Amino acid sequence: MRLNLVAQLGRQNPMKSSLFWKIVSSRAIWVAVGAGIVAALSGYFGFGLVALFSALTGVGAAAILRFATKWASEIEQDETNKRISDSRRSVSTIEEKLQPRSLSDMLTLSNSLQRFTGASITIKKLDSDREVAVLARQITAALIVAGWKVTEENLPTLPINLVGIIVSVSPISDDEVIAASDSLVNQLNIDGIQSTKVSLPTGAPDVITMIIGIKP
Repeated sequence: MRLNLVAQLGRQNPMKSSLFWKIVSSRAIWVAVGAGIVAALSGYFGFGLVALFSALTGVGAAAILRFATKWASEIEQDETNKRISDSRRSVSTIEEKLQPRSLSDMLTLSNSLQRFTGASITIKKLDSDREVAVLARQITAALIVAGWKVTEENLPTLPINLVGIIVSVSPISDDEVIAASDSLVNQLNIDGIQSTKVSLPTGAPDVITMIIGIKP
């Protein structure tokens, strides 16, 4: 009776030739709408949406499914590309961690520290660690070129798994020694070599102490 009523209203209404009345007076449309609602309520939400959209727009279900398949494929490709990009970043991070520390420009370090010519420093290192030994030689060479007085000391073991470089001065060191140690730490950090400045009462006040620990 509902369909007959709709048809009668359509014949009485001057808008009966409109697209709206063509849609609501079509038995196939109402069947598709009903099927869509039943599918959605039954848990087949995706199929329900396809049926409803097809009914209301007149677009074939096959065309909708082709569009949905293409859309899903593009989303899957985007996710795949993201996973590949994340994997490459992870590999790059691992490779960076495996690379030994090295001064990128020994001359730059020397030039920046020449104003402290005559400064004394003791460099302590775990010589059995090749990466530490190579870095220590580079720093030593740069400081000698800068006119610093360098003393090297090999350590049998590192103090409590020391990571990075520790540069220390005495609390009673003069301003020149403190400035030289600050400049050294700053330049190493600029070069990407993790270094930290500390104040310890154990060293001579006129000597800077550097301990080269393992790579972070």
